[in-house]
Amino acid sequence: MDSYSMGLILRGTYNEAINVYSHGNWRTDLNHCNYGLVDQCRAYYNCKSNVNCTNRRGNWASGISAARYPTGATIRNSVSWNNWVREYPL
Repeated sequence: MDSYSMGLILRGTYNEAINVYSHGNWRTDLNHCNYGLVDQCRAYYNCKSNVNCTNRRGNWASGISAARYPTGATIRNSVSWNNWVREYPL
C-alpha cells in the first residue's frame, strides 16, 4: 500500500476487510467501523509517522485497530508486527 496517510479505513457499518496485506503506511493501518470484520489480515511496517519521533506529540498510530469505540467490531485470525509506537524521551 505505502500510503502517505492511513492504509485502510472501514467506515459505516457491516464492512469487511478479508485477507488484506497492508504495509508501509504513514499512519494507522486497518481501522474499522461498527459491526466491522477484519479477518486473515496482516499489517506491518506501518505508523512511519512515529519513526524518530522525539517529542511527546507523536501520532497515535497503530497496526490493526478497532478505534473510536465501535460497536460489535471483530478482529480475528490477523497479525500485526513491526509497527512503530510513540516513544517518550527520558
